Amino acid sequence: MTPGRVAYLRCDGIERPGRVPPCPRDEAFELAVWNALADLGRCDALRGAAGGATSGRFEFRTGSPPSIYAHSPWTDSGTRLPSDTLVRCVETALPTPRTDLASDRLVVSFQLALR
Repeated sequence: MTPGRVAYLRCDGIERPGRVPPCPRDEAFELAVWNALADLGRCDALRGAAGGATSGRFEFRTGSPPSIYAHSPWTDSGTRLPSDTLVRCVETALPTPRTDLASDRLVVSFQLALR
C-alpha cells in the first residue's frame, strides 16, 4: 500500500471560518487509519491485488456508528476489486474507528494505491 492524501471533506459544527483548510485534523485518527491500511496486504481477500489508486471514506455522525466506504480500484491484471471486499479488510484491521473531533457529521477521505 502506498499512502496518498488525507482530506477532511465535512466537519459540521466544528468548521474554522476563514481558515484553510476549514476542518481541524485528528492526527491520532489519521495514524490509526494509515496503520490499518498498511495491513491491507495481510487481508486474504486482497492477496496478490496490486495496481489501482483508491480511496476510503470514514463517516462519523452524532448518534450513529462510524461508516466506511471504499472506491473499487482497477488492479494491474485489469480486474476491479469489489468495494465491499476493501471495506471488510479495513474493518478487520480497524474494527472501531474513533476520532476526538466532536463534529455532527465528519467525513474523512484517505487516498492510497495498492502495491
